[in-house]
Amino acid sequence: TVGYNCTGQEFFDTIRFKKKVIEEFFFSFCHTMPREPLNPDEIFDQLVHSEQYNIPANLLLNSDEECADWEHLVNRAFQCCQNLQAVTIMDIGTARAIKKRYPELKLHVSTAAAQDFKTEDIDPDIIYCVNLNEPDFYTEHQQNHIKACRKLGVKLKYIVNRGCVFDKHDLMSTIADRPIQCCNHYQCKQLLIDHPWLDLIRTNLYKEQIRYLDVDYLKLSTRERPNKVIHRLLEYWTSPEMFTTHIGRIPLNNNTYKIFLEWIKIRDKCDGKCATCSTCKEYYKK
Repeated sequence: TVGYNCTGQEFFDTIRFKKKVIEEFFFSFCHTMPREPLNPDEIFDQLVHSEQYNIPANLLLNSDEECADWEHLVNRAFQCCQNLQAVTIMDIGTARAIKKRYPELKLHVSTAAAQDFKTEDIDPDIIYCVNLNEPDFYTEHQQNHIKACRKLGVKLKYIVNRGCVFDKHDLMSTIADRPIQCCNHYQCKQLLIDHPWLDLIRTNLYKEQIRYLDVDYLKLSTRERPNKVIHRLLEYWTSPEMFTTHIGRIPLNNNTYKIFLEWIKIRDKCDGKCATCSTCKEYYKK
């Protein structure tokens, strides 16, 4: 699944070459991923004047305000999308209301809601897919979501390139020796400069890891990325002949690639308690 970057026809021309493996493009009328406001009329105009090549669309309702205004926003999405397939929601009440009105739509639980969404609300008659919150992937709450989805036949989706770090609040506070509450991008970037081994505990995925990860969809967080980056990401994730050449800022050669594969197997058994574990730091040294 690919995030729409507000470039109109250029975006769809960029992703068209991988149409067969794209489940959907996802978009918001109201805000960017970092919560910068968008002009809904401009997004509508971009989409309605774009040839979308019948690639399915997923409307994001990633705030309480958008969920409250779901009837208007879903109606507009039907008007400007050639193939509106899904809506991403924050709460089960909105999901029930949309499903009653539009039973054909697939409903996804937003990443922003995954931390607080109740496991008992994952109703397979209403919810089609749950977006996992990757920084909290190893928490009991998220693991219970995964178990419930697998038991009920609900799909799972995982962002592959957001770049956050696991156990982020505890980890960064421990390293900085002062309380740090995400998301403060300056503090995060500075810690990554001061402690480059943190590149190994980012939530970024590498294609060699997929065999160990029990998810149905990979989500490219590309709403703020240029089209050339989107093209490169699609090539990387869907081309069998392409292998990982860097992990973070570490270039991989024949020797370090073997260490990289070894590290992936270790990560498969990770518990996400990065603040009290030094395994990735040791692998960075290797």
